[in-house]
Amino acid sequence: MKVLFYRYGSICEPDLIAEFKKIGLEVDTVNDEIENKSLSPTERIDLVSKYLSKENYAFIFGINFFPSISDLCQIYRLPYVCWIVDAPLLELFSTSIKNACNRIFCFDRRQYERICNYNPDCIFHLPLATNVSRWDEEIKAINQSDIKKFSADISFIGSLYIEKDPFLEAKKLSDYTKGFIDALIASQSLIHGSGIIESALNDTVINELKKAIPASFYDSSQLVTNTDSFIAAHHILGFHCSSLERIDILKRLSDHFKVDLYTASSVNCFKEYPNISARGTAKTLTEMPRIFNLSKINLNMTIHPIESGASLRIWDILGCGGFLISNYQEELFEYLEPGVDFDYYTSVDELIDKCQYYLDHDDIRSKIAINGYNKVKTYHTYTNRMPTIISSIMR
Repeated sequence: MKVLFYRYGSICEPDLIAEFKKIGLEVDTVNDEIENKSLSPTERIDLVSKYLSKENYAFIFGINFFPSISDLCQIYRLPYVCWIVDAPLLELFSTSIKNACNRIFCFDRRQYERICNYNPDCIFHLPLATNVSRWDEEIKAINQSDIKKFSADISFIGSLYIEKDPFLEAKKLSDYTKGFIDALIASQSLIHGSGIIESALNDTVINELKKAIPASFYDSSQLVTNTDSFIAAHHILGFHCSSLERIDILKRLSDHFKVDLYTASSVNCFKEYPNISARGTAKTLTEMPRIFNLSKINLNMTIHPIESGASLRIWDILGCGGFLISNYQEELFEYLEPGVDFDYYTSVDELIDKCQYYLDHDDIRSKIAINGYNKVKTYHTYTNRMPTIISSIMR
């Protein structure tokens, strides 16, 4: 039995390919979109059609959702299975989510709740996972050079979203809208674990954003619902708030501790912060697990567009045996026990206090890291998730 895996370039794709092979499936891959992110829907359909004309596949699998592939699978009466790993993912509002061929797995429960009623038999909630076996091999290979290079008190790996912030394109906003947005983001930054931006927006602000950044908004005729409010809140202001928040948290942490930062984003904003060591980017499959394992504290700051779910970074940190401090995130508490498997913060002051505590208590920190690793290894690997995915196809 063969599977066609449409690849996008996500970190988890090689692990999922390995899982399919582990259960006896042959896997063909379509790799073009890894290098060319500007493929049109027509080009995507042509690519996949060439494979479907030559082989009989049990289903097509991919990370995130491509409406054009779903429409093609609907014609072929072939299951299209996709696992969503990003938020916001505006394609999830496409009318194509209604196709009966779909098996859509949302990692974020709020994301799932927004769309599940449009196709209740074909849309599911499934948390993300990690490949502990892969990370174990990398951790075993750690040498003295790695220890010297990657050991740190506090580390953060991730984007600062400076280069991905669509709000920076909004040049012509009224004083009212500028003031409203500034106050809204200042309020949101004080609240961890609950999003207030979307519910606070009004038509005046949404319409001004739509005029200022028209390319960010979609034609509602091709969608299951009007997304103007969602896009304004989650795609535009959500990313903007996340960018400001990440920069502020790192600056405030560096007033008390040394922080290693691995990012492809510009780090010019940290020129006056000598305790922040900008280390460039980290190689995902080799350097990243070593950083997670060798850092005393690994910081996770979930972007606001992820409303309730646990990001892939959380599972990878724990799967590498790293100690995790994360912002409060609702679904985390369904899978992990705070103070036992990880810890969390609800304000920057609390984060600073907890970092100090765990840096002063090596034994407690190490015990929690071990517990988190064992919890993830037992319950939250791709092997654990695979039966849910396969059973949805068989059903």
